[in-house]
Amino acid sequence: MTPDFDLYDYLLVGHGIAGAVLARELRGRGHRVLVYDEPRPDAASRVAAGLMNPVAGKRFALTWRAVETLPYAVAYYQQLGQELEADFLAETNILKVFGSAQE
Repeated sequence: MTPDFDLYDYLLVGHGIAGAVLARELRGRGHRVLVYDEPRPDAASRVAAGLMNPVAGKRFALTWRAVETLPYAVAYYQQLGQELEADFLAETNILKVFGSAQE
Protein backbone atom coordinates (compact mmCIF):
# COMPACT_ATOMS: atom_id res chain seq x y z
CA MET A 1 0.00 0.00 0.00
CA THR A 2 1.41 3.35 -1.04
CA PRO A 3 0.95 6.19 1.46
CA ASP A 4 -0.70 9.43 0.40
CA PHE A 5 2.32 11.72 0.44
CA ASP A 6 0.07 14.78 0.35
CA LEU A 7 -0.78 14.04 4.00
CA TYR A 8 2.82 14.64 5.10
CA ASP A 9 5.15 17.60 5.27
CA TYR A 10 8.31 15.50 5.49
CA LEU A 11 9.44 12.07 4.38
CA LEU A 12 12.38 10.74 6.38
CA VAL A 13 14.29 7.76 5.10
CA GLY A 14 15.95 5.97 7.99
CA HIS A 15 14.91 5.75 11.62
CA GLY A 16 18.28 5.44 13.26
CA ILE A 17 19.34 7.83 15.99
CA ALA A 18 19.44 10.88 13.71
CA GLY A 19 16.18 10.01 11.94
CA ALA A 20 14.35 9.34 15.20
CA VAL A 21 15.52 12.62 16.74
CA LEU A 22 14.64 14.60 13.61
CA ALA A 23 11.18 12.98 13.39
CA ARG A 24 10.50 13.77 17.04
CA GLU A 25 11.61 17.37 16.68
CA LEU A 26 9.57 17.95 13.51
CA ARG A 27 6.45 16.39 15.04
CA GLY A 28 6.97 18.47 18.16
CA ARG A 29 6.84 21.55 15.96
CA GLY A 30 3.54 20.48 14.43
CA HIS A 31 4.80 18.97 11.18
CA ARG A 32 3.38 15.81 9.67
CA VAL A 33 6.16 13.27 9.27
CA LEU A 34 6.30 9.93 7.49
CA VAL A 35 9.30 7.75 8.33
CA TYR A 36 10.46 4.91 6.13
CA ASP A 37 12.88 2.46 7.62
CA GLU A 38 13.92 -1.09 6.98
CA PRO A 39 14.64 -2.38 10.49
CA ARG A 40 17.71 -4.54 10.81
CA PRO A 41 18.76 -6.36 13.98
CA ASP A 42 22.40 -5.44 13.38
CA ALA A 43 21.79 -1.70 12.93
CA ALA A 44 24.12 0.52 14.91
CA SER A 45 21.21 2.43 16.46
CA ARG A 46 19.94 -0.72 18.14
CA VAL A 47 23.13 -1.16 20.11
CA ALA A 48 24.41 2.40 20.33
CA ALA A 49 26.67 3.05 23.27
CA GLY A 50 28.82 6.05 23.95
CA LEU A 51 26.44 8.21 22.00
CA MET A 52 27.89 11.35 23.54
CA ASN A 53 31.59 11.40 24.18
CA PRO A 54 33.07 14.86 24.72
CA VAL A 55 36.67 13.69 24.44
CA ALA A 56 38.52 12.10 21.56
CA GLY A 57 41.92 11.15 20.31
CA LYS A 58 44.94 9.74 22.05
CA ARG A 59 45.29 12.90 24.15
CA PHE A 60 41.66 12.79 25.29
CA ALA A 61 41.10 16.36 24.12
CA LEU A 62 37.64 17.91 24.22
CA THR A 63 35.90 17.62 20.89
CA TRP A 64 34.90 20.70 18.94
CA ARG A 65 32.21 22.69 20.79
CA ALA A 66 31.73 19.98 23.42
CA VAL A 67 31.43 22.54 26.21
CA GLU A 68 28.59 24.34 24.38
CA THR A 69 26.69 21.33 23.04
CA LEU A 70 26.94 18.67 25.73
CA PRO A 71 24.52 20.35 28.19
CA TYR A 72 21.87 20.51 25.45
CA ALA A 73 22.38 16.86 24.53
CA VAL A 74 22.16 15.74 28.16
CA ALA A 75 18.97 17.76 28.71
CA TYR A 76 17.46 16.36 25.49
CA TYR A 77 18.06 12.73 26.41
CA GLN A 78 16.92 13.26 30.01
CA GLN A 79 13.65 14.77 28.73
CA LEU A 80 13.23 11.94 26.24
CA GLY A 81 13.81 9.39 28.99
CA GLN A 82 11.12 11.01 31.13
CA GLU A 83 8.65 11.01 28.24
CA LEU A 84 9.32 7.36 27.44
CA GLU A 85 9.62 6.34 31.09
CA ALA A 86 13.01 4.86 30.31
CA ASP A 87 16.45 5.39 31.73
CA PHE A 88 18.98 5.24 28.94
CA LEU A 89 21.37 8.05 29.80
CA ALA A 90 24.26 7.06 32.01
CA GLU A 91 27.09 9.44 32.78
CA THR A 92 30.33 7.61 33.46
CA ASN A 93 33.94 8.53 34.00
CA ILE A 94 36.69 7.56 31.60
CA LEU A 95 39.62 5.64 33.00
CA LYS A 96 42.85 5.98 31.04
CA VAL A 97 45.54 3.45 31.86
CA PHE A 98 48.99 4.79 31.03
CA GLY A 99 51.61 2.43 29.68
CA SER A 100 54.59 4.42 30.90
CA ALA A 101 55.58 7.36 33.11
CA GLN A 102 56.05 9.50 29.98
CA GLU A 103 52.44 9.12 29.00
